[in-house]
Order: sequence, then C-alpha cells, then structure tokens
Amino acid sequence: MSLLKKHMRYLFLLIALLFFSVLSHAQVIKGKITDAASGKPIENANVYLNGTYAGTTSDAEGNFTITTEKTNIPLIISYVGYATQTISNYSDKLLNIALKRKINQLREVTIGDLEGMSREKAMRIFLREFIGSTSSDCVISNPDDIYFKYDKKRDVLTAGSDKPLLISNKKLGYKITYFLSGFTYAPLLTDYKGNYFFAEDTAGIEPGQIKKIIKARDEAYFGSRMHFIRSLWANELMKNDFLIYKTFPGTRDFGKQYLLTTANILTAKHIIEVENGQKFIMLGKDTTMNNHKFASNEIYIMYKKSNPAFLLQDDGNTGTIIDSNGYYGNGISWKESLGKSRVNKLLPYEFQPSK
Repeated sequence: MSLLKKHMRYLFLLIALLFFSVLSHAQVIKGKITDAASGKPIENANVYLNGTYAGTTSDAEGNFTITTEKTNIPLIISYVGYATQTISNYSDKLLNIALKRKINQLREVTIGDLEGMSREKAMRIFLREFIGSTSSDCVISNPDDIYFKYDKKRDVLTAGSDKPLLISNKKLGYKITYFLSGFTYAPLLTDYKGNYFFAEDTAGIEPGQIKKIIKARDEAYFGSRMHFIRSLWANELMKNDFLIYKTFPGTRDFGKQYLLTTANILTAKHIIEVENGQKFIMLGKDTTMNNHKFASNEIYIMYKKSNPAFLLQDDGNTGTIIDSNGYYGNGISWKESLGKSRVNKLLPYEFQPSK
C-alpha cells in the first residue's frame, strides 16, 4: 500500500471512529425556537454546541434536533437581528427558546470612527490579533461585514460584526462560522469574544495535502489549551509533558530560583475539585505544600520544559468546569504562550491527534 493510500485510509478511519464514538455516548437535544414578542417560529436559526461540529438550523416550524455525545459544552442559539442565547442545562428536556430582538441600531460609517487610522490598517491589526496571521492560509470570506472604531486618544481599536464571520482555514482543513461578540485591541492588550462551530473543508482536496493537514492539526494541538485541559482532566499532566507550579506572592520575578524546582511541582489534585462527577478548576483553594501555604489564583505552566505560560482564575470564582474533550468554562484567562493562541489554531472539541 502506498504512503498516500495509507494517509487517506487513516483519515477515513479517524472520521469513522469519531462517528461511532458519538453514537456510543449519544444524547439527543430537541427544541423549538420562537420570536419572544410574537411567538412565531424562527426558521434557519443556528443551533450548535460551541466549538464543535455538532450543529443544525431550525426548520419552518422552529424545531431542531441535534444528536451528539454527552458533554458540558454549552448550546448556542444565534440568529441575525436577535440576541444570542446560551444554554448550559439541556439534557433530558424539550427546549422552548424564545429569542429577543436586538435594539435596531443604524450604523453610520463616519471619518471619526477611524480617526487617525485607515480601514486597511485596522483590518491588518484585526487579522493579526484575531485570526493570528495575515496569510492566505486562514481567511475571512466576508471582511466587509466587519466594522471598526478607533479611539485615537486612548489608542484603542474595537471591532464587531452583525453577521457571522465565515472563516476558511486551509492549513487545518476547516471552515469556521464565528459569531463575534466583541474585539478590543490596545498596546499590550488583545481581547475578543464569540461563539463558533466547525465544518470539515477537505472535500475535493488534492490527496497529497492530506498528510500536511494531519500534521498541521497535530502541531496546533500539542501544547495547546485543549491539550492542557484534557491532560488536567485525566490527571496525566506529566505523561503529556506538562508541568505546573503554584505561584506565591511576589515570586514571579525569581521563579527560576524558587518555583521551577521538582519539590514544587503541582498535580491535578492540587487545583481540581470533583462535585457530582464533574471536575472544576479551583486555583484559590488553600493548599499546603512543603510547609508553604498558598491560595493564589494563578499557576505557572510549562510544556516540554519550555513555552512558559500562566493560567489565572478570577477572584472569588467558585470553580471553572472542565471536560474530558478539552472544554473549559468561564472565569479563567491565559497569559504568555497559551495566551497568544488565535483563531487560526482553533480545533473542534471532537479532534483527536494522530499520534
């Protein structure tokens, strides 16, 4: 068997394993979507599990059905002109979802919106900070739907879109539909939020590109946030080349002398709480280690003894849920290497590495 045929066969095997995995742990999500004011059904609303392949649209009567594996990933309902709804508890129930219309705001593009900055420059910044590059490997097919505003005095660029961004990631072989809810860029600060779902984009691709796509997906995965959360959930951090250290007040500057020692390596049990069979990150819980008590909301992460990063949890956070597929809930943020990951590195939660 040729090398090319082996890679094609391997790709089909991955798809088959994914399909049967979903069937073996399947749950069916059903519901109806209506207009909150009129009660009329909404057709063609987007319904999806955030960051996955699992999605559909509502029919003429507003009904939808999704079959997927059991997960903690939230269900998202989006429709142009309506406020997006996020549903966390959707198991074993028929969902009745009433969407509220957004307040109609007419957007006027004026010179003042981008005072001191051209739209071309604003777009370059957006692509670099949101997509992660300006190359043709990952492109937005509807860039004209993005609007910008620049505050020259504060040197802050914001962006948004009333329509979902349609992104083609040729390098990883995905199409991403991204519902951008906010984007802010300032010196030393990039922040963006939104929901999204995936579709495979490998139909009709040249067979010789399959190997490159598989390799690129693996490279995006190993050392990523998804890889870390999966390793943390399974209590296999060291097995997967991750080391974590608790930071103590005032020790970040001399971490190499104090934090990064074998005696101070943490394990999953130091930062994970289990409740009702579910796992939560709890960085603020009091823990004593080597006669030092710590309760800070930050940990230091290293992958393969390099690529340093920090994971921070909001003060007062009662726990951030994590799942075996790499999903994590709200209340945590990433700094340094893991904080620099962008849309061009996104993988669906169904992804499994080839090795």
